[in-house]
Amino acid sequence: MLSQTAIYALRIIGYVAAQKGRRVSGSEISTQMKIPRNFLSKISHTLSRSGLLDATRGVNGGFVLARPAASISLADVAALFMNLGDLDRCFLGLDDLDGECCMHQEWALLMAHVRKFLATRTVDQILDHGADCGLSIEPASTSSQGETQ
Repeated sequence: MLSQTAIYALRIIGYVAAQKGRRVSGSEISTQMKIPRNFLSKISHTLSRSGLLDATRGVNGGFVLARPAASISLADVAALFMNLGDLDRCFLGLDDLDGECCMHQEWALLMAHVRKFLATRTVDQILDHGADCGLSIEPASTSSQGETQ
């Protein structure tokens, strides 16, 4: 349902948020979140331009959140990398969800839940409740400093 790029962006934001203000290098994020380095660079650039990440280049550079995690919804992140309106389209590529097909009705209901979930969940909630779901976004055991991109 979400594009791979949107998923990577959510991983990046979640990992940076888990660092609690510590600047984290692109290399560390790439390694810890298993995101290809060149892809991470493009995604982090967009996240920085949009005001979600603060990026600093250089030896002591890295990424930190530009806003509090509680103010960043999952939709804020995902919408930068995909058209959330696409969730309202038929996954078979047919006409918009017009209600004439039972598949369309079910799909529309499911996508309404997805859209609500993305809009009402924030990055801090991922960190607070992630452990309950088996999610582990922890700081790396060693602090790696370096260039942001």
